Amino acid sequence: MLGPLALGGTHPIAIVLLDAVMAVAIVLWAYFFRPTWTRLLIPLTCMALPGLQLLPLPDRLLVVLAPVSAGAWKLVHAGTPNAWGRVSIDPAETVAAARQLFLSVGTVLAVADLAVWRPSRNGLMATLAASGIVISILGVAFPVRPNTFLLLGFIEFQGPLMPGRTPLLAPVATAGFGFPEAVQLADQCYFADSWIVGDGFGPYLVTNHFAGAMSLTIPFIVAGWLQVSRRYLGLLPRLVVGAGVLGAAAGMLVCLVKSRAGTASFGMAALVFACLSLPSGWWRRAAVVVTGTYAAMIACLLAILFGPFQNVDRLFPAIVQPRIAAVLADGRVVATRVAERMFVASPVLGTGLGTYGDLYPTMTRDGIPWYFAHNEYTQLLAEAGIVGLLGLCCAAGILGMAAVSFWRNAGGTDRLVGAAAWAAVVGLAVHSCFDWNLRIPANSYLFCLAAGLALASARPAGGLAGSDRSTTTLAKGIAFLVMAAAGTAIGMSFRDAVSEIVQRDLRESIVLARRHAADPMAQSPGEPLRQAITAGEHMAYWDPADAQLAVALGQAYLHRAMLLLPIDEANACLASALAWFRQAKMNCPVCRGVAEPPDLGVADKPAL
Repeated sequence: MLGPLALGGTHPIAIVLLDAVMAVAIVLWAYFFRPTWTRLLIPLTCMALPGLQLLPLPDRLLVVLAPVSAGAWKLVHAGTPNAWGRVSIDPAETVAAARQLFLSVGTVLAVADLAVWRPSRNGLMATLAASGIVISILGVAFPVRPNTFLLLGFIEFQGPLMPGRTPLLAPVATAGFGFPEAVQLADQCYFADSWIVGDGFGPYLVTNHFAGAMSLTIPFIVAGWLQVSRRYLGLLPRLVVGAGVLGAAAGMLVCLVKSRAGTASFGMAALVFACLSLPSGWWRRAAVVVTGTYAAMIACLLAILFGPFQNVDRLFPAIVQPRIAAVLADGRVVATRVAERMFVASPVLGTGLGTYGDLYPTMTRDGIPWYFAHNEYTQLLAEAGIVGLLGLCCAAGILGMAAVSFWRNAGGTDRLVGAAAWAAVVGLAVHSCFDWNLRIPANSYLFCLAAGLALASARPAGGLAGSDRSTTTLAKGIAFLVMAAAGTAIGMSFRDAVSEIVQRDLRESIVLARRHAADPMAQSPGEPLRQAITAGEHMAYWDPADAQLAVALGQAYLHRAMLLLPIDEANACLASALAWFRQAKMNCPVCRGVAEPPDLGVADKPAL
């Protein structure tokens, strides 16, 4: 429950704690459960694709595997013939994504093995149900209040320069899209991305992510109620109360949250739960028919929004054509279309996990930054290509076989827990067609628990002992690698969290400098800039591949050079700024925020 209470888990400290919990779970699983070597290989194998995207490759091979990346690296290495590049155009982001993928997959497997023990299965269900209760209560207590920019009544997330925007936070801690602000300093100009801050609902910065948490937790509340009340009440009153809980949650989503995608996804989760938990007979058959019809409607909607059809709005009556056209022109649809174009341009290996936000502004005319595609599947295609799609299909196949086994064999209380788990998985899978809940640490963590319970539901609950435990030398060696990888992941997560805090200090000092340039009576940025630069350069020693850290250092040096300094010191600041901008380009050839002379197309932008 820590994640949802910490801004959806997006604060750097909350991210470290969530990653640490997952890493510890993986270590305990590998050491005490002694799973077979094939299960141990799964989280390690998931790191193979990101590892391939990070390998330096000759230009001729890179042009074939990742033409978009090859073109980007050529610009950086201009004048250097036959320079090598990488599939990933932002290696630091790809490393972070690989770490998160390893932790997520490992956590799912650990939960799946732990949940074979019935007390653990029930305990995990109770944890998810309690999380849902807390999230719901906070949502009712702290709904959206327009233009207040307060979360939980006391956490302010308003931007320092413009209402509803902030250049201080990382994109994951905002609505995930924003607007570029041109900052002109003497003969240099750079773009500072100012992110939309979100609307804030309960403990989440964005209402859609609150809705995703509802799909992940409310089914467990209903399952817990049905399991606890079976000794005291008959079937009908138990079902009526359960249906009332689902209806109340749906009403909250419609009336308070007002999330269209979240409401539709929760509807699918509720129907799946009904299909799997209702007694066999006409009740279940009716639920299956309704669920199938609802799924077909969602499939048709997805085909209309994201399919290869042109001028779909003309197929509808003239009275609704303008509304359909407006929906098709929505930013989410456009962001998904851009991801599809990225995939077509680099279909084999993509452009690197975590790189969609780097490339999006270069593939649109307005240059407006969108950090997430608002469709997890097309973003995976853009970032990982066909190889990533094959990995997704393998995961879907494993889940599908587990679902069939659960449908055929599960019964009793095991069926209630499994029904809630599968409802949560399906609900978020549908929501992922319209949003980026899996990029939110808190919801990603909740999903890992639900997915692990779903896999465990394919096996009857019993004791911890099992015949699949392995003590072979091979399994022990792979288990050691898994534990070492988990320990490395904790260290990397801590480093990235400290780096984000340092970058936030740099961005705050840059904002002070921009305010001072507009109003000389404002606070002098000299000392804050100096302190932030010193901390940033120390951090760069431990995090040398972070392009955004290098960009922030370059911008800070550039602003410091504009202050009333001795000429030698000012020139040294300019030289340092250029050096850090070059370093940023070497780390990510398409990174944002690098200063350029005004004659390169930014002089006509308004100076801030």
